[in-house]
Amino acid sequence: MDIYVNEDGLDFDDVDDKQPAQSFDIPQSREVGDYAVKPSKFSDVRNLTLFFPAAQGADNVRIYYIGFLGEWREIKDRPAVILYEAQANPADHPKIRGINDGEQSNLGM
Repeated sequence: MDIYVNEDGLDFDDVDDKQPAQSFDIPQSREVGDYAVKPSKFSDVRNLTLFFPAAQGADNVRIYYIGFLGEWREIKDRPAVILYEAQANPADHPKIRGINDGEQSNLGM
């Protein structure tokens, strides 16, 4: 079994050109097995594609059970861009009427 990570449009023609994140040799039986993945390759997964090459010589593959263990965390679609001003630049802000243009300001009176 080959596992591809975050390959949205992957199909049978593409798997020959792509390198799987990890591969496992799965015995043909009804036994349940645990297969540990390399955490470094599966740290930011949005989708998984499982590919069973050559279907182990058969025309069809029958899968009885697939289970996934791991931790879920929310992944934001876009990164947050935050700008902090250590010191305000007056040129970046609109001018307040009545200041420095010869008029008196009545603020605080």
